[in-house]
Amino acid sequence: MKRLICAISHKFYVNSRANPIRATPKLQTSTRTAPKGHMIVYLLIAIIIIVASAYTAYSLLYNPDTPSSPFPSPMSPIPSSPTATVTPPTVATSSSSKPTPSSTNSPTPTPEPTSITVIDGIGRSVTIKQPINRIVSINYGLTEIVCAIGCQNLIVGRDELSITPPSVTSIPIVASSSNDPNMELLLESKPDLILADSMIRTKTQVLDLIEDAGIPLYIESTGNFSRILECIRYMGRILNKEQTATELHDFLTRYQTLAADRIANVPPNQQPRVYVEWLTPWYTATHTSIVGLMTAAGGINVAEGGLSTTMGDISPEYVAEANPDIILKVVSGTSYGTAPLKAQRDDVLGRSLLSETNAVKNQRVYTYYNIISLVFIVGSIITLKKRSV
Repeated sequence: MKRLICAISHKFYVNSRANPIRATPKLQTSTRTAPKGHMIVYLLIAIIIIVASAYTAYSLLYNPDTPSSPFPSPMSPIPSSPTATVTPPTVATSSSSKPTPSSTNSPTPTPEPTSITVIDGIGRSVTIKQPINRIVSINYGLTEIVCAIGCQNLIVGRDELSITPPSVTSIPIVASSSNDPNMELLLESKPDLILADSMIRTKTQVLDLIEDAGIPLYIESTGNFSRILECIRYMGRILNKEQTATELHDFLTRYQTLAADRIANVPPNQQPRVYVEWLTPWYTATHTSIVGLMTAAGGINVAEGGLSTTMGDISPEYVAEANPDIILKVVSGTSYGTAPLKAQRDDVLGRSLLSETNAVKNQRVYTYYNIISLVFIVGSIITLKKRSV
């Protein structure tokens, strides 16, 4: 019905434009009315217009989806059939399809390294898988460094001399030293990393067992003062504690520089001559951690001219003739106590060959435990510094 009415109305509109109704001249001589047939046509047109208007109003009120005008544009032909709607093909999406990446994706984080390669204290290239969760340290100096950078919780085995800081004494002992590890206990600890000093390098069977187990072995000479700072940096990289290691490194460097500045203008004849005795009488060294500290502080090692090796026995007569101003005695021990230190000091003071030396005459003989390494000394400096503030 709607389409029929629209078609008739359109036809009427087109015809009316093609053949406009011209005004009929008024007959002055006659008052004729329109023929009857014309009246009927006008009446039909009026009825069609009224019906179309009523239908349009009804459509607008009760069918809001219908376009605002039911009439096509006069310039457009009425389509003979409804316009077809083209629907884009639907693409089936598999449940396993990957989602389209968002244009605002966050940057991909840098992956942590799976391994680190470092050069240890004897020149070996050591590749260490990351991360490290379990450490066996069989050198007290390395144990102290690990603890100093905040990784004591990773140590699952230690040597007998690793008793600093005191909290490590609760960790199981797996070696008397790097020279004598208990491999059964060591391997049972299932370490990701073994830390040892250079004494282990002569233990071929031990090295073979460690290699067969696939455990990286880092060897460091903490007695070599020149290696301490580099070792701290390496431990920071290996244990993912680079910031803490850098702070410790910088602290040591600052005091090392301070000492160097203070003694820079001191002539050699005013520098104290020092004899360092290691554990047993007349056993000394030219390169250890305490010797390094001593020379960095401005002392002169009297063993330099009387010892052809790094460590060994020296002639008592040579020491007496060298006339040291200071004597440092390293005492062996696995616990603290002043009695052993006093006994060793009295022994040095009582040696007849040393009675005429400046060190004995001026009572400048000092004893200390071999467990006290560079990092422990640094810890003492920090403690004293805090107390003085």
